[in-house]
Amino acid sequence: MNRILKAFIRALISFVVRVGIPLGLLYLLPLDLISLLNSFIDFKGFIYNLAFIGVIVVILTFTSALFDRGSKVGLASSIFGSIASLYYTLNLFTLGNLQSFGVLNIPFPGFEYDIVVSIEYSIVVYLILASGVISIVKCFVDWIGSRV
Repeated sequence: MNRILKAFIRALISFVVRVGIPLGLLYLLPLDLISLLNSFIDFKGFIYNLAFIGVIVVILTFTSALFDRGSKVGLASSIFGSIASLYYTLNLFTLGNLQSFGVLNIPFPGFEYDIVVSIEYSIVVYLILASGVISIVKCFVDWIGSRV
């Protein structure tokens, strides 16, 4: 029972952070700001995509906390959870455009000339990828350590 309660608490915290906050932004932000953000990116689609991936991460968080780390099911669940969490974080930092890989172009039309501001933060994306790989390696190390 104690393991189920811990798994539920971890999943609940993950649900609030990964699903509740992004969906809450849609209702808390003013409509003018949402329409302005929609002119740059598909903001509602981005938020719904984050929430969907967040639900997958929450389910994998719950199942990885439910099973023993030494079991193969626990290993698979923690690896898939790490991969889903990596995808969630990459999706968040690239604003739903994974192909840009850390380059954000923000157009400002309506002036005499069209102005495009380009921000490159690919080093952050590389650090996120390195963190994800370390997380996956940690899953294997925990699995091997619990079996010994």
